[in-house]
Amino acid sequence: MNQSLLGELDAVMPAAQQTGLFSSLVTFKDITGATNSSGQVDMSTLVDVPGLVNIPCQIAATTLIRPDSSGGGRTPDHFFEKSIRHLLLNDYYPAVLQRFIAVVDGTQYEIIPGAVEHDSQKQSTRLSIRIYQL
Repeated sequence: MNQSLLGELDAVMPAAQQTGLFSSLVTFKDITGATNSSGQVDMSTLVDVPGLVNIPCQIAATTLIRPDSSGGGRTPDHFFEKSIRHLLLNDYYPAVLQRFIAVVDGTQYEIIPGAVEHDSQKQSTRLSIRIYQL
């Protein structure tokens, strides 16, 4: 890598933070491991992950190149959609795991498998998420 670029790369995230881009907050949660009355892991009991609470972030809709016919569906009882979003964190967070639930501004999202990414310069973490439904 051209070492003369290191200063510019280190300035990217502070510059992004100054724009007000990170106007939302995310808290990552994990299951407690508690079981319900039938002995199954209770997926509704979540606790904050230490060090991953109230992180400034930016959430955006995923832009598709072409329409996605599998993006939603209807059953006799309700309508559902994938609602995939991109989430950019304001810093580098290598502790974020795919099994966590991301709570952004009060809405719970599950992290799409394989969608936690860190840039090569360890400046930011980004992930793809969708509405969490039990």
